[in-house]
Amino acid sequence: MNEMNELINSSEVPVILKSVMDNVKSYQEGNINAKGIIGLLLSKLSRPNSDSTVKMFAGYLLEKFYKGVSKGKIAGFGHRTEDGRLNPVLQPIDARINALKTEVDTYYLQTDNPVFQGNTHDFDYFYMEPVENPLGNEVLKFTTKFVCIRTQEDKNKLPNTVLEPFVVIDPQKTEIKRYGVWMSSKGIAFDESKIRK
Repeated sequence: MNEMNELINSSEVPVILKSVMDNVKSYQEGNINAKGIIGLLLSKLSRPNSDSTVKMFAGYLLEKFYKGVSKGKIAGFGHRTEDGRLNPVLQPIDARINALKTEVDTYYLQTDNPVFQGNTHDFDYFYMEPVENPLGNEVLKFTTKFVCIRTQEDKNKLPNTVLEPFVVIDPQKTEIKRYGVWMSSKGIAFDESKIRK
């Protein structure tokens, strides 16, 4: 079972949030039908009786990863405060995601740049520390898969590019999972023994 299927089948994630994640991923992969499904999900989430926490995370995911949504449609989802700032619950999640994206982009920027050729590591990886909110950790998990898809599309001219989402479990505290991305410009597959835990 792949990483995304594990996420979609997770009992910790409410059904509608699973659907948002699944269809945002599907749209990124080129499925234009996902846009219509996301529209229906937006309608359901906009109902007065929608769970506020689920709505907040959905709003964040759509704003962060889905270019087809207008800010007006998710304005009342609670992912942003009245003054436009990101909800404090989401700030540590967003900081981790931004750091992950920066690390992946930097690795492949160096790979593409002749100035760095010969100095780029054969492989690298980056993982995110978990947050206290279980749904937040599911968003981190989703992000690793999404970033791999997005970057692979950008780097498809590099035949040896390897991008893999992974999870490492703290050997002392097995309930702690850290989600990350393995990257290699030399075709080296993920090797857990190389990960410092």
